[in-house]
Amino acid sequence: MTWPVPVFWMLLTAGLLSSGPLLIYMFFAAAAFGSLAIVPVEMVGGVNLLPQPVLAAAILARLLATPSALARSVELLTNPRRLGILALFLGTSVLTTAIMPVLFRDRVNVITMSAAQEGASPLRPGTYNLTQTAYLTLSVGAVLIFSLLAEQPRLLPMLRNAVLAGAVTVALSGLLSLVVNTIGVPEALDAFRTVSYTLLTSDEVIGVKRLVGLMPEASAFGALCVLYGATIAFCLPGWSGTTRFVAGATTLTLLILAALSTSSTAYVGLGLCFALFFLNALRRLFSARSRRRGIKLPEIMGAFAISAGLAALLLFVPQAIDGVREMINVVLFQKVGSASYLERMMWNETALRAFWETQGFGVGIGSARASNWFVALFSNAGLIGGGLMMLFVAQTLMRALPRDMTAETVLGFKASIVVACGLAGVSGTSPDFGVGVGAIYGIITGLCLQRARGRNAHADGSATTADRGGPVSVS
Repeated sequence: MTWPVPVFWMLLTAGLLSSGPLLIYMFFAAAAFGSLAIVPVEMVGGVNLLPQPVLAAAILARLLATPSALARSVELLTNPRRLGILALFLGTSVLTTAIMPVLFRDRVNVITMSAAQEGASPLRPGTYNLTQTAYLTLSVGAVLIFSLLAEQPRLLPMLRNAVLAGAVTVALSGLLSLVVNTIGVPEALDAFRTVSYTLLTSDEVIGVKRLVGLMPEASAFGALCVLYGATIAFCLPGWSGTTRFVAGATTLTLLILAALSTSSTAYVGLGLCFALFFLNALRRLFSARSRRRGIKLPEIMGAFAISAGLAALLLFVPQAIDGVREMINVVLFQKVGSASYLERMMWNETALRAFWETQGFGVGIGSARASNWFVALFSNAGLIGGGLMMLFVAQTLMRALPRDMTAETVLGFKASIVVACGLAGVSGTSPDFGVGVGAIYGIITGLCLQRARGRNAHADGSATTADRGGPVSVS
């Protein structure tokens, strides 16, 4: 056991004993520690328990211990207009996992989550079904947690700042990794790398060491930087003063670190981010409503100036970016012929074949590894489960916006969901969308439901305790 482990448990205990939002801040910051198993692996049957899912479980247990939160949770999970579709997806997935690995035992070949290096093997029930289903359940729990919290108007600034604190933590972890690599002591971070699976922390691309932060590999770190960078950038109008400056600087740092990860997943995500940034900037520039919500035109014009400068550099001084061009060529275009790419395409092919061989019923959560979240979703959860999840994603993105400044925050989180789906479509290995992304789904749902409940209460002239937000809190 390394020293970060007892530190984590002490902070978790302090958070459980306190009445403040420490656990929420810890939750978003914990995303940076993706290779830290906070319980010795041999003590939990080989399962790698990471900080963020454990924090999600702790927060969920604490919230549901409050009667008002429990009642509101039941209401959310049983109403299709709220989280009912997501709950139905989880129930369908659990049922599929309980039945299909037994029904199609030895009749379908799959590559399981725990046997990626061993190739395809006959479908059989295994502990990976239980662990992956548990992770998926926690991700759904994260949606519920942050839906409950975001419904309370007074908690929105805290939630926004907690996301920013998580982004700052990820940025600092990347900078720390960059420093120890530069001075030649990468082993200084070994205390944060206690998981049992293979760590790819020493890989290089054209002589450049890939940046991994405190994650197990460059692709995971690059994707995390892109997701947090996009979220903070899109939500920038929600901050002001010094905090706004910190958010802007953090965004720029994260996007640079994503590029330094030399991850093809991160590069695809960066391309998607910049396209969305451009479209969002145009919307803000030509929307009078956006300007009234505190959008600062100098920031938009500055973004356009940077873009124009980069374009001019590309056109008139091409030799200045030869190294960048070579890196992009190797990471993106030559990736297609690499052994890693061929292996991942084989995962997808095997998972899709399993989907068809089960007549679209799926093979159960955790039974089939893929390299594309959508492929993993439908091959594991089946056509019904995958369709329900896609319906929930569409429902989240189409929820009506609030009419105040909160609308910019909701739009920002919706844009980050698009980025998250894009990243998952490149490298998602399991149908679990993750507790971090689940938190974003939850914040969007809570903010939009807050608007709807407020409108309904105003129309009725009254509201129940639950409709006013009730005593549900982070304590």
